[in-house]
Amino acid sequence: MDTLTMGMMEKPRADTKSLKRTMGRRIALARKIASVRENRPITQEVLAARLRMFPRRIWEIEEGILAIDTSELCRLGDVLDLPAGWFFGQFEWATCQTSEKLDMSDLVLAKTINEMDSQAKGAIHQIVMRISGANPRN
Repeated sequence: MDTLTMGMMEKPRADTKSLKRTMGRRIALARKIASVRENRPITQEVLAARLRMFPRRIWEIEEGILAIDTSELCRLGDVLDLPAGWFFGQFEWATCQTSEKLDMSDLVLAKTINEMDSQAKGAIHQIVMRISGANPRN
């Protein structure tokens, strides 16, 4: 095998490890977001029961030891009420124009606002615009 081929074979392994760690951290964060939203702790055991998995598997996924497959990720999104794209850094319920990282309360607020009817969203928009000193839309 030539050097180029060997290099190409090694790179996916490193990316896979990084992806598993990143995905595991996002899943742990998603569990915390759901805990805040439901106003009760969602432990790895609770999440495992909802997903019909062993708690050890949840722990291994959150630690980046095991990968999560697509169907499990979709079920996880359903159980935690988050779009599957959230786990890949896509926020379907909010567009963030800042480079600062969002914390859990920002995500909960964005999701809550997104679920409101258009009249309530408009009222919140006007309040935020007034607070920021900008002219609210009519």
